[in-house]
Amino acid sequence: MPNPDLPRGAVITVAGSNSEFGSKPRPAILLQSTALLDAARPLPICPITSQASDAPLFRIQLPSDAETGLLVPSWAAIDGAQTIRRRRIGQHIGQIDRQTMLTIDRLLLVFLGLAGDDGGWATRRDSTGAFVKPTLRTTR
Repeated sequence: MPNPDLPRGAVITVAGSNSEFGSKPRPAILLQSTALLDAARPLPICPITSQASDAPLFRIQLPSDAETGLLVPSWAAIDGAQTIRRRRIGQHIGQIDRQTMLTIDRLLLVFLGLAGDDGGWATRRDSTGAFVKPTLRTTR
């Protein structure tokens, strides 16, 4: 049984399931502390990929360093958020910092349509048509 007290933002390995995402262990970000969910509940994760993508609303770049435990530059795949059974959790290899988790939270709200019309995000394109990295729009 994996550590029952894995924190939110933990970088873990997830055992493959012969799905479209592959069958070998892959890194993922734990989106909810395991202490808050009983053992029978699936855990929400955000998969991590090493495939670069020009999709600022769906991919957040993560550093490859001792803190994250990632060996190569990687991206959090916001559009791949899913739940997994606890038995698929492998190793706890690192941790995502608070600021990056806040960005992931905000993009999940936008991606899932829970943030209203645009969630306060300015989602625009530059002169080449590429999306400009979202910024939080505040009202006062």
